[in-house]
Amino acid sequence: SPTMFDLLPLLIAYLAICTALLTLYFLSDTKLLRNSPLKTYLIRSYKSTVRLCPIAIRRTIAELVTVLLYRRNTAFQCLLVGLLGLGYFIMLRDAIPILYHWDYHSNHVFLPLLLLFTCLCFYACTCLSDPGEITERTLYKYQPVYGHDGQLFRDDSCCRTCGFVRPARSRHCDTCDVCIHRYDHHCVWTNCCIGGLNLRYFLGFLVSLCCVCLNASWLAIESLGHVVSAHRMWEAVWLDAENRQQPMNLRVLVQHLFVTYPRLVLLAFGPVLVALPLIGYTCYHLYLAGTNQTGYERRKLANLLAERQRYCRLGGDVNAGAISATGFGRGWRQNWREVLLPHDRLGRDRVYGSSSSAAASARRTSFSSSKRRNNVATDYAPAGSTNSSGGMRDL
Repeated sequence: SPTMFDLLPLLIAYLAICTALLTLYFLSDTKLLRNSPLKTYLIRSYKSTVRLCPIAIRRTIAELVTVLLYRRNTAFQCLLVGLLGLGYFIMLRDAIPILYHWDYHSNHVFLPLLLLFTCLCFYACTCLSDPGEITERTLYKYQPVYGHDGQLFRDDSCCRTCGFVRPARSRHCDTCDVCIHRYDHHCVWTNCCIGGLNLRYFLGFLVSLCCVCLNASWLAIESLGHVVSAHRMWEAVWLDAENRQQPMNLRVLVQHLFVTYPRLVLLAFGPVLVALPLIGYTCYHLYLAGTNQTGYERRKLANLLAERQRYCRLGGDVNAGAISATGFGRGWRQNWREVLLPHDRLGRDRVYGSSSSAAASARRTSFSSSKRRNNVATDYAPAGSTNSSGGMRDL
């Protein structure tokens, strides 16, 4: 008989929680939730929960998070490959034999293996290709590609680690210790940065991984459907707590299948639970690519807008230092061409001539002049937009 730990209600609760968290994540940098009471309440709840943990546990968790998320390592890469291998092992061991037993005329192996091969190819290209590393030798290629808008990216923004004026839309990654062209984020699953040159491979990896998850779930559900039909489980009855016969329903059927075929049920529901946040994340990055934005730029713009709102609430001039989110969009077709063929724009916008002289001219802006410009009093200067030692380095 079903218990309070039935699988189906737990799955429904998980889907509801994931949907709510995804909605909050994707709308966190919009006007709807940027300064909403809900966001403030969640932040305060998180801080209160952290304070309740003992100091030793907090230090251990902080060290573990630092090692896994802020230092280059292959832990998440091994985890991803291991999960894919485990899923395909269960598929070939349990699902495929059932499918061929009841439907031996169809080819149930070609599509899963094709999707896996495509996913691994995109994954390898993402991990091994150049994301757009900017060094003194390659600075001349990236310097003229984008113009500084004076808000998100200023022409006096110097990288203190690399020692040159950063090109627009670039950022220094502390994990990889290099500046990245059109920086989006550092991905722990690929153990590398996602930049302008490997963004296309990353998007292909996300889309193919979603297809792999959905295909694996579909094959497992199809094999379970053959089992249910062969044993006529919908016509069976079950006994309740008072030993009375009850007609079969979906909740009891899922629980019975979970006890009888646990691996198939995990294969049927596990990839779906992974695919739900993954599909939302993929759609988010496809939207960013189609509008010629990056995740870093959206976060930076949200921070600047938040700083400006706090400045205005303190009595500052509303019209001073206005921020416009015009972005770098050039239309959907040109935006996607820029993502899929990034080297074309590098070749078209390249400054021809000596690379050493171009790099030297890019470094002529000294840090002293940058400091003098930063010290000039302005009507509005967001706290995170300076390059002082006490400010935010990635801005």
